[in-house]
Amino acid sequence: MNCNDFYVEMLERGINNERRNLLRANSKLAEITFSGWIGIGKTTAVQAYCKKHSESLYFSFANTECNLALKLFAKKYPTIFSDPKDWDEFFAQLHAFASKNLCTVFFDSHCNKSHPEVHAAIMKHFYGNSHRAVFVFIEDDYGKRNFTPLHLGEIKKLFPKLTNEELVCIHAVTGGIASLVTLYDPTLSFEINLKRFLQPDSYFRHLGERIIKEYFRAPESYNTLLYGISMGKCRVSELSAFSGYPNNKCDKYLKSLISHGIVKHVNAQGKQPAHYAITNDYLSFWYRYVFPQSDFRDVDVFQSMMQYVRSVLVKRAFRRECEYWLSNNVCAYRYMHGDFYAEKDRRYKNVRLERVAFDMVSEDFGDFVYVKYFDTIGTHCTKADWDEIERVTANFSKNNTYILFSIHRFSDYCWKMSASHDNLRLVQPTAFLPCYDFEDHYRIEAD
Repeated sequence: MNCNDFYVEMLERGINNERRNLLRANSKLAEITFSGWIGIGKTTAVQAYCKKHSESLYFSFANTECNLALKLFAKKYPTIFSDPKDWDEFFAQLHAFASKNLCTVFFDSHCNKSHPEVHAAIMKHFYGNSHRAVFVFIEDDYGKRNFTPLHLGEIKKLFPKLTNEELVCIHAVTGGIASLVTLYDPTLSFEINLKRFLQPDSYFRHLGERIIKEYFRAPESYNTLLYGISMGKCRVSELSAFSGYPNNKCDKYLKSLISHGIVKHVNAQGKQPAHYAITNDYLSFWYRYVFPQSDFRDVDVFQSMMQYVRSVLVKRAFRRECEYWLSNNVCAYRYMHGDFYAEKDRRYKNVRLERVAFDMVSEDFGDFVYVKYFDTIGTHCTKADWDEIERVTANFSKNNTYILFSIHRFSDYCWKMSASHDNLRLVQPTAFLPCYDFEDHYRIEAD
């Protein structure tokens, strides 16, 4: 198994769904767009799909002008095309082929704004007409159907012999980006792999810069804000003081970063005010350590970075996976009425009962769901932990459900309790897998 398999599955789901709609006459044109940042592995995954499905046609606009693309595309499949003079003739010939053959047509690095004549010709020849083609457009952008990062359960499938601690560390520094996860050598320790990642000529070292330069012609100002966020300056006032930019300029740049999926706005939660955060842990790591060109050969610098990965990034990456699981498993075992995440006014974060801290508590007319993350490397949920959880909650409420997450495996005692308690759910990294949109069958992105 490799990273591409997960995206091939996503493509298969979406394409098969469009083909069903086409056959049922629910759609007059079978057309899908998949998006993702440049360099994360979209093209590699599409080519893997085409290798698996021989009826696929693949065309790439990457670094190619539209007029030249017409000539190159026609030459690629001479049995289908016969020297088309323009895009109208190209798609007329393609329609003749698609009316007799089941095919999937990929256009990589496509953009309707850059290639309007291409889409106009598709609409002319395929909209509402009889054919058996599904068109798939791959864009270097941030859209609805994204090539989302790999989840911990998928990384476990790639590296089944690695410990859960190593898996979370991998996710913490790569952000689950498939092209970076692929670089990991499971025969070497995490520390050695990270040293390899940080070599001056490595793909890991240069992808962050490549992503930002793709979206911004003058990335310097954006780099300043992203570096500030990675260093903990997460509010507009803090970023303004850090960068020297006025608040309105910071707002402008932040909105642009949000539109490209690089930054997100996090609403106020309890005592924590609203703030901005980098969406992907790889970029957060990259801006904190690679962007300032740290000397990783310095033992103290590298050890400081390792400490940050293990104490901060690991916890952040794991918690994000926990929240993703909760948001996409609202009907999980023993949830009250299946609306655990819906009633925000009855959901409380960072609750402490006596000496036990819970990451989330949900209350529904006297029924309580207690959620706790064991998210620190070296921390286990022991018999003493469970006994204390059960004791303090029993003193507070009677109808209780427990959902416990742990990086490390749960103790045998916890599994024994889970087998005998129908209100205890234990969740480990192997359960962290992508959820799909019910109707369109693309991977749902984590917040």
